[in-house]
Amino acid sequence: MAVFKTLLSWVTFTTVSCVIFFAYMSIVGHNIYRIMYPAFPESSNTLDPLWEEGQLLGVNFYLSDRIELDATENFYANAVPVGGFESLTFDWESSNFRRLDVNVSRQTLIEMAGDSKKADNIWNALKGNASVFLQVHVRQAPFSSNPKDQNHIKYRSIYKSSNLIKYATSPNAKNSRLLLAPVQVTSSSNVQEKAAVTSYWKTAVDVQLVTDFTRFPIDGLPLLVYNNLNYIQHPEDNRWRYLPALSINDMPLAQHELVPLNSTLDDGSSGEVILPLRLSWSPLSYARWQMQLTFASAFVSQEKMGVPSSDLDALRSMVTDTHPILLTITMSVALLHILFDWLAFRHDVSYWRAKGDNVVGVSLRAMVAELGSQIVVLLYLIDQDSTLLVTGPQCLSVVLLIWKVTKVQRAQRRLHSNRKASAEGIVDKNFTMDEHTLRLLEETQRADSLATSHMLFVLTPLAAGYAMYSLIYVPHAGWYTWFLESLTTTVYALGFVFMLPQLVINYRLKSVAHLQWRLLIYRALNTFIDDLFAFVIKMPTLHRISCFRDDIVFIVYLYQRWIYPVDLQRLEDEADGTPVPVDLSSKPHGE
Repeated sequence: MAVFKTLLSWVTFTTVSCVIFFAYMSIVGHNIYRIMYPAFPESSNTLDPLWEEGQLLGVNFYLSDRIELDATENFYANAVPVGGFESLTFDWESSNFRRLDVNVSRQTLIEMAGDSKKADNIWNALKGNASVFLQVHVRQAPFSSNPKDQNHIKYRSIYKSSNLIKYATSPNAKNSRLLLAPVQVTSSSNVQEKAAVTSYWKTAVDVQLVTDFTRFPIDGLPLLVYNNLNYIQHPEDNRWRYLPALSINDMPLAQHELVPLNSTLDDGSSGEVILPLRLSWSPLSYARWQMQLTFASAFVSQEKMGVPSSDLDALRSMVTDTHPILLTITMSVALLHILFDWLAFRHDVSYWRAKGDNVVGVSLRAMVAELGSQIVVLLYLIDQDSTLLVTGPQCLSVVLLIWKVTKVQRAQRRLHSNRKASAEGIVDKNFTMDEHTLRLLEETQRADSLATSHMLFVLTPLAAGYAMYSLIYVPHAGWYTWFLESLTTTVYALGFVFMLPQLVINYRLKSVAHLQWRLLIYRALNTFIDDLFAFVIKMPTLHRISCFRDDIVFIVYLYQRWIYPVDLQRLEDEADGTPVPVDLSSKPHGE
């Protein structure tokens, strides 16, 4: 019976949440491992690789306005060769990691093509915002990849293409202007042109050859493999075999690495515009290839759900640029982030529900400032047309803060009215706070007021200075957008300032017992997880620096907890995070 009671005491909200979380992680991890490293049964009927390990290879790159190679037409009569690699081998030798830098301009196209007509076709396509494709032709040496050559054999060459032009829209920038500049009257056609899709030149492309020699059983061929391999019937034994897969990856490009294209591209007579292009070649493992295919299908689903393309590009960059082991760790800690968020939310609600009127050490002004900043961020997300996946949690955070601020306001209002009634000789039997608690509450309000005034003294000129700079030098769609972006940037860059009043209150009270330490631990763990993402995910430098600001505040909290005596009359927490008052006869140390 005692053992049963002991086990039952461990059945709390926190433990149940952790068990469900780790069970889910185990299932997901097992499924991902099966995709990356499948175990195929022994079979006599297998699909074998056509190319042998160590085969000597060559690769050629072409620029063309055609997406595919048509054997019935003279493809090479219109394609411009831009380089290639020789003496490659179909294995993992270090010599198979190559890079080629190409400067694309009208003059260099003429030099590489040996024909101005070919060069003009490509350059005019770039000027006209049309698609220009990178054609990758891989061949076994010494055979040719040109179907019209005599030494061309179909199964000894593979082809793939990728569009070097990325089309993107900037809906919030189509009517942007300097608000203090004179308004220029534009025709409807010009406005429509500004709102049109903008084309960008991709400055880097990674070409990877899947270097794997697995013999797949015919009856157990994975669906991802079946849909992404090319098959050919070998003329010697009439058995079906698969050709190596080519992966062309151009996703890890940040926005600043894309070159905008328009009709002002120079014709080459003077001041020639040069478009940089970095071509990389490397082998690709089966596990990494399967991971890329799995995430690619997931990204298609996310795109249909309305997830912004910038977010998807960041995820693609993380998947393609990150080592599989580090990526696995990143995915695991991302799930831990969700768990800690959930536990912190549940603990926060339970704590404030049981807190009652005891708001000793709580900075109302800091809470109001945080609420205002969260509302600003929410309005900014709505203005930027963010998805529900982003705005939903932000709305929940705002609602929770409104409830907490209202609760603290009611408690302080009741305290003020009871103090006033006590001065007039009226005693409220329901008001049971002792004189020590009342003194701490008054000290809390004085420290809160002092810290907030100093915070505003620092924050106001900084916010006003940035707002004026943005108004003068940064284009905006309107006055509302300028006001909202100025507030958002201020909150984004100086968010840690809103935490300072709580630090001052802790200093004036010489105690940190009123803080929700379990909630702070959850948030601190999430902060350290954010630090990890700051190194993995591509992001602006300002945002990367801001990921470390909460670390500093939490370190100060830990220092205050170390130097200040512990108040034994604080609220203790049960295992599930529910606060329970402790009635001890001893007074706090230091009174």
